[in-house]
Amino acid sequence: MTKSYLGKHINFLKTNSSQNSKQFRNFPVLKQERILDTLELINNYEPFPDIIETFRVFNKITQKLFSRIQVKHFGEISNISKSNWIKTIKSYDQCRRIFTVNYKILKNFVFFILESFALDTRDIDLYGNIKTKKSIKEKVKLFCNNENHGLVSPELWDVIRFRISVANIQQLLSISTKFWEIFFEKIIRCRNFYYSPKRRGFDPYRAIHFVIYDDKFNFIEIQIMTRVRETVCFIDHPFIRGELDFFNQGHKDWLNRLSIKANIFELAESIVNFTNERKVRHFENIFNIENLSILLNGLNKNVE
Repeated sequence: MTKSYLGKHINFLKTNSSQNSKQFRNFPVLKQERILDTLELINNYEPFPDIIETFRVFNKITQKLFSRIQVKHFGEISNISKSNWIKTIKSYDQCRRIFTVNYKILKNFVFFILESFALDTRDIDLYGNIKTKKSIKEKVKLFCNNENHGLVSPELWDVIRFRISVANIQQLLSISTKFWEIFFEKIIRCRNFYYSPKRRGFDPYRAIHFVIYDDKFNFIEIQIMTRVRETVCFIDHPFIRGELDFFNQGHKDWLNRLSIKANIFELAESIVNFTNERKVRHFENIFNIENLSILLNGLNKNVE
């Protein structure tokens, strides 16, 4: 069993200056407590003798569930669009203006979702940020250099980004589908990490990412994810991106395992909360998963 680094990890994050840590500290106290409670729950979740096999089952189920969310790749973006966008993001005041305008648009979308699906306001969170001036400057410099030399360029389309966190997988499916319907004409990319995960499925990150091109020809990224995944993002992104160094290999292994457990936990939790015994058996038949009970039994033992 991998040693738990949760306490040491959280204390370290509280004292460093990464953007994730700053964002966490700006959240209301109740949300901070919810994130920490969820982390503790996931950290203690140990329902399976073989995590790799259980993760394989998770991938098989969720790929089929999320096959309804259309994947869309970037088409050709004109040099004029690229040039105009680079000029735009060099002005941080412009970035703030774009952020404010699109925050209002997304807030209206969230209100629509709350009414359409009769959800509680506590079910959905909307927030976002702009990459730091330093980060934007470095990315623009590297982008221009690589473009001039025919190299793969870093992405500039996530400079202004938003996140919508939802209560569970069912909501994620429904809300992502509705996002496609409402913003269809503006969506220029959709990355479905449940259906097409990174590293051929071995990377545990799961979410739906949209990039939209607004009326003023600005690029905006919107991430939609469950609260369980959101919780892990706050503590693993600074390390995955290289902003912070792992304590040792054991710490790195623990964090990867925590992320995998979060995926399995959110699926098992959804099954427990939203299906009865008959529906669970039907669920097994649809997806031909024989060991679904491992997830259910493991979750029940940990929440009792």
